[in-house]
Amino acid sequence: MSTGWLWGTISTVAIVLFIGGYLVGFAVYQPDVSSLEAKTEVQQEELTSLQGRLSDRDTQLAALVAERDDEKASRVGLETTLASTQAFLEDARTSSIRASADLLEARASLTSVESTLTQTQGEQADLSEQLTTLQDAQGDLDMAIAIQSELQELYNDELGPNHGDALLLIQEGLLAVTNTNYGEAATFFDESSIAFDLAKDNAKVAATRSESLLELVPSSLHNTFDTSHRQSKSTVLAMDSQSREYKAAAELYIIIDEWNDLDNEGASEDMERWRGIAANAEDLLEEAMTKLDEADEWAPELWRRSEAIRLDIRQWRDLLSGVRSVILEEG
Repeated sequence: MSTGWLWGTISTVAIVLFIGGYLVGFAVYQPDVSSLEAKTEVQQEELTSLQGRLSDRDTQLAALVAERDDEKASRVGLETTLASTQAFLEDARTSSIRASADLLEARASLTSVESTLTQTQGEQADLSEQLTTLQDAQGDLDMAIAIQSELQELYNDELGPNHGDALLLIQEGLLAVTNTNYGEAATFFDESSIAFDLAKDNAKVAATRSESLLELVPSSLHNTFDTSHRQSKSTVLAMDSQSREYKAAAELYIIIDEWNDLDNEGASEDMERWRGIAANAEDLLEEAMTKLDEADEWAPELWRRSEAIRLDIRQWRDLLSGVRSVILEEG
């Protein structure tokens, strides 16, 4: 046998065995294969379902990943924005602190300015008031100067001369007494009384003007002008006192002159008249002393003048006592 036939036979046998084995196997395993195919189909369906679910999951996962990426990007953006906001807030806080400090400084400065303004306004008001006061004072001072000039003229032209005339008349009267010219002495003393009355009237005007002057002068000069005013009032009373004093002296010398002409003897009717004159002289001397006491109250510092006048009044009282004792025989 040839080799080719052998290999052909072997091949045929192998094919037959294969087909036979296949048939046997097909016959034996056909139910299992069917069952397996059924399972396979079920598994295929489950696999398909699973693949669908997996696809859905992939889709959802992709969506979640995309959402996460969006959130991440958003978070990054938010973080960036937050960082920027924080930086802005820090700058704003720093600026706010600086602004607060500036505001406090500005407020303190404003308070200082307001205080200065208030003080300035107060000073301005004070200055305005002082200016008004000075203007008023200037007007008052001008008026005071005018009044002072009037007073000086009054003293120079009226009060001084009248008072001087009174003193001269007193001297003439005393000289007449020395010469036993008692009628002339009475006339001189009476004229002296009239001169003192004129001086008193002038002194009243001066006292009134000095009172006006007192209201006009500055307070710093008030004491000086008050003293001057009080002395003016005292002078009025002193002049009034001397006027009464020398009127009494004139009446005493009227009695002496008339009695002397009657050779030291008087008729009864003369006695009564002389007693009336003497009583009037006594009243005048009493009034003169009262006026002098009032003058002392106004100006105690002028006591030397008052004492001189008081001494004269005492001398006239002594003369009155002598007249009553010797002439009126009342002793």
